This record gives sequence, structure tokens and C-alpha cells, in this order.
Amino acid sequence: MRIAVISDLHGNLLSLEAVLKQVEAQSVDLLICCGDLVAFGPRPVEVLDLLEGQRGLHIIRGNTDRWLETVLGSAGPYEEKVVNRVAPSLRWTLEKLGPRAGRFLAACPPSLEVGLEGLRTKVRHAGLDSDTLGIMPDADTAGLTSRLAEEHCDIFLCGHTHVPFWRTENGVTLVNAGSTALPFDLTPRPSWALLDIQNKALQTLIFRVDYNLEAVIEDLGRSGMPMADIFSERLRNAKM
Repeated sequence: MRIAVISDLHGNLLSLEAVLKQVEAQSVDLLICCGDLVAFGPRPVEVLDLLEGQRGLHIIRGNTDRWLETVLGSAGPYEEKVVNRVAPSLRWTLEKLGPRAGRFLAACPPSLEVGLEGLRTKVRHAGLDSDTLGIMPDADTAGLTSRLAEEHCDIFLCGHTHVPFWRTENGVTLVNAGSTALPFDLTPRPSWALLDIQNKALQTLIFRVDYNLEAVIEDLGRSGMPMADIFSERLRNAKM
């Protein structure tokens, strides 16, 4: 069984197209998305259109998806200070999505548990208990993996940090797929993860993908999205 894991799409259609083209070439059986689908990018509608056409897709929501739901349901001010700062951009995304926004948000659960060839797998956007506290490659994860092992979990899939990595600890494989849209590890190439499971033996690979970054930055500049200049800089520099 071959599983592709993507995360943090952020409305970047060109990068998602490039990633999914590579995913298709790997003949995967399942596609898992760890959230943050449409906010802060120039093409939220087209990203949803592309996702809807994918076979074997499982999606959970990320923190920015939750923020969209928060803004959709209230005029603010919001409990999370960061939501107040980015609310204009979130409202722009909601306007682009129109009535579709509520339907797509309601269809995305905050977490997922699935069996992959007999390996119990948990899918979260960031950490086990939070959608905003992510896991970096240099994090001390002994406590997390011990807890997961006690829950008989074999694989933990996540994103949020926009920094891809994987490792096995305490019998649990942690996989952070990074971001298909907006890497934050100084490498401006989208990332995704491939899990290849044969007879309960797991092989994990991280892929990086080339695409037309400047075209996305130009698209952002024309989009009228609030904070477009900030996200253009993050795209070009591959850092927060």
C-alpha cells in the first residue's frame, strides 16, 4: 500500500498541481491531507476544485481552516489575537469561496484515525492536542511518541510547521509532510511524503518538487488579497 501525505496547501494552485502530478506518478492508493487548504493564497476556489477530483482522498482541517470558520460565524473581535491580525485576508478568501465555504469547512474533521495495512495511524494538523503547536525536526518528541505507543499508534501524520521530516521513535513513526505551498526551511520547493507499507514494514520518503514560484508571486500581486505582499515575501524566502 502506498500513501501520499500532503499538508498546508494555502490556496497555491500551481504548487499543488506540481505535487499532485508527482503523486500520480508514484501510483498511490490513498491521499491524506493534513489541513490548511485555502487561506493566504491567490486561488482558494481552484484548489478546492482540484482536491474534489482526487481519488481516495482524506482531508482534515488545520488551524487556518478553523480560523475561516471562526470569521465566517462572527464579526470579531476574536479570542486568538492572530485571527484579528489576519482577518482581512481570511474574509477575502471567504468571499472568493462564497456559499461553498461553509460546506467545505463542515466536511473537514479536526482529526482522523485510519488503519494502513494494519498499522494504526493518527492524522492531526499540528500536535496531538493542538492545531497550532507543531512539531519541528529538532523537537524532543520522546514524550509524544511514548504516549502514542501507549495508545497502540504506529504512525502519526501532521504538518503545520511547513518543515518536512520523519523519524521513528519508541516504535512510532512521525511524519511531517511540510507544505505543498509555502515551505519554511529556506528551500522554496513544495514538499510531500510517501509512505510505502508492505507486510507492515514501512518505508518513508520526503519529496521536493520544482514549480513556477514567480508565477504564483505575480498571481498574488494581482489578486487583491490583503497581506499579499507578506505572503509573497514568505514564498520567495521560504521562511516565516
